[in-house]
Amino acid sequence: MHIGIFAQITISNFKQGTLHMQAYRRRLKQYLKPLCGFGLALSGILGSNSVAMAQLNQIGSLTVDNVELDFDLLTPGPTSLMTINDTFFMPQGATGLEGLSFLTRTGTGNYNFQTGAGAAIAALDGSGQLGIIPLNGDFNESNSAQLLLPGESTQFGFFVGDWSGAFNITVRNNGTDVDTFQISSVGNPGPFFVELENGVFDEVILSALPDNSAANWVLPGFFIQSFAMNSDSAAQLPSSLAQVGVQNGTVIFNQLATRLHGIAGAYGLGDDFGYSATMPNFESGFQLAGDSADDLSNPLVVRGQCGSGCCSDWCAYNSEWDGWASGYGIGGEVSSTGGAAGLEYRTGGAQVGLFKRADADTLMGFFGGTSFQQADFTDNSRADVDSGTIGGFIYNQDCSGSTWMVAANFYHDSYRTSRPVGAGTAYGSFDGIQQGIYAERGQILNYCGYQVLPKVALQQIWLHQDAYTETGTGGAASVARNDTNSLRAIAGLDVSTDPICFAGGDVKLNASGQYMYETLDDSTSATASVGAAPAFTARGVSFGRSWGVFGTGFSYDRFDRVSLYGNYDLYIGENSTFHTADGGVAVNW
Repeated sequence: MHIGIFAQITISNFKQGTLHMQAYRRRLKQYLKPLCGFGLALSGILGSNSVAMAQLNQIGSLTVDNVELDFDLLTPGPTSLMTINDTFFMPQGATGLEGLSFLTRTGTGNYNFQTGAGAAIAALDGSGQLGIIPLNGDFNESNSAQLLLPGESTQFGFFVGDWSGAFNITVRNNGTDVDTFQISSVGNPGPFFVELENGVFDEVILSALPDNSAANWVLPGFFIQSFAMNSDSAAQLPSSLAQVGVQNGTVIFNQLATRLHGIAGAYGLGDDFGYSATMPNFESGFQLAGDSADDLSNPLVVRGQCGSGCCSDWCAYNSEWDGWASGYGIGGEVSSTGGAAGLEYRTGGAQVGLFKRADADTLMGFFGGTSFQQADFTDNSRADVDSGTIGGFIYNQDCSGSTWMVAANFYHDSYRTSRPVGAGTAYGSFDGIQQGIYAERGQILNYCGYQVLPKVALQQIWLHQDAYTETGTGGAASVARNDTNSLRAIAGLDVSTDPICFAGGDVKLNASGQYMYETLDDSTSATASVGAAPAFTARGVSFGRSWGVFGTGFSYDRFDRVSLYGNYDLYIGENSTFHTADGGVAVNW
């Protein structure tokens, strides 16, 4: 009885507990259902991103754009990668092979078996010299052939000659094996086509190893996945050099203006007495300007008067023409913009000037010079530019301190360029001309031993480059003639000291700051074409539209007829920085 009651109670409690557990499980399932859905979705996402193994498979034909290398088109005998790229890739505007080589071994063969694909490529000797092998031609045996492709490829094709049996193709990417596939050339020289699924490759290794120790095989042809040649550099190179020329012209005008400001101060422009002292018939002491010493109806004017510095006396010697000569250097860099390569830039040059005093307020004269410019680009392109210039100027400063100047010049430029194209180099040689005009207006203010010159200026430069055709490797381009126009607005402030006594002479120090703004294009574009491919236009590097120019310098007058000077300027642009320095000597004859 007791046992039965106990059993009944136990069963009843078990059933009740089971019901409670089932209700709990239903509630738990209800609460966890959204989390389960999220888990399923997450597992789906993770599953979709799983990495599939790259696999090389044989296919019936290529389905990608490709370049066929048919060695029947080349002359039997030694050949080169450059010849191969020039013959097969360049006419299609495609990027050529980066490399083609054979790993040779001891032994020779004769191409007299399975010759249906025609002439082939192989090593001519133990050094691996590439050669085109005609039917029944001899060749050096190789363990393997290596092709460095023009881009990351998914498909490849080839022929194999003088061989019947298993042949292996291994594809690699970034120096790492991806997969290997074996074909059979029994009674069939090809072509054989393969495709890599779930991956890309940039290198192919062809070999009969390790399945066969013999290595007397040749390769009658390839099918290389084509990549449009990145020929932008053909147009970007002269475009960037045009801006280099504009910048060089800017530096020359800035140095000319600085030099003329210094000459005007030394010659006392705007000072009628200073003008009298530099007129013809200079004599020591003085001379009456009238018809005779007894003729007092004319005013007395002293000529030949010498000026006085703080330490030394000086005379404005009166020759018809005086002059200066200076050397200058420029160094700087420009960052890459818009896909165009950046560059490092260096210039060395010399400038000479001749001038005379036209009246009490005006200097007029001529200047000229030569420069050698060198630009090294971040894409390994390079350019050398030889320039020669000649120009003239007028500078005026009246007795109130008001100044103005106008200068114009003309250049002839000679360019030599080189740029890498695939495994080779394309070379260019062409000429150009350049014309510039500089106009400036200022007002000298004297303040506590300093001369302060606020000024504004406009600079216009037009630069022309002749059309040219590159020589050298496949991918050499034809570049159309090109014109560049620049118009820069300039506002600045020059400050110079009164003469300071130093080492028995007079030293004047100067400092300057300018803001320069390019109102036209801050970069240049050019049009080029490669082979039969359509012409294209590309823009060169931008030097920046806004510039700050900060300078300092000195002049030293120690001798009657000679003065020395030097200046340094820092050009800071939005995309570039340049340092310029010049120094020289001014001579009174």
